[in-house]
Amino acid sequence: MKEIAQNAVGDKYAMVYFDDGNFHLRTFGRVTRTEEEIAKNEVCFNDLLKINAHTMPVQNFPDPYITTCFVNDNLLFVQLYHGPTFTHYHMFWDVAKYAIVGQPHSHTFEGGSVKNFPYKCFYNDEDEEVYAFYR
Repeated sequence: MKEIAQNAVGDKYAMVYFDDGNFHLRTFGRVTRTEEEIAKNEVCFNDLLKINAHTMPVQNFPDPYITTCFVNDNLLFVQLYHGPTFTHYHMFWDVAKYAIVGQPHSHTFEGGSVKNFPYKCFYNDEDEEVYAFYR
């Protein structure tokens, strides 16, 4: 389950995916890298947010439970949903610094469902806002 975002310049890409309960981010460009270089650059948000890998996909939904979009050339908005705790997390990721900008934000949905997940996000550069959509 993957979602790919492309920046406005077109030479940087970001892919988020959900694998065995772990939420990952991979950035890449047009240059071929070794497996070691790819692994070194990959982010596991479970480790950064200190959340377990107990989120399970909803049967017949190929959506990744994590989405991203570029805000500028080096800044990504990332959102994910930790199903067991009904908690939404979102943050800004600095691609150049390989770090979360500021603090990640979280919100627990009272009466939430494991069938909830972020579906898409878009950056509106006119209003400088990110729009996040959920199932």
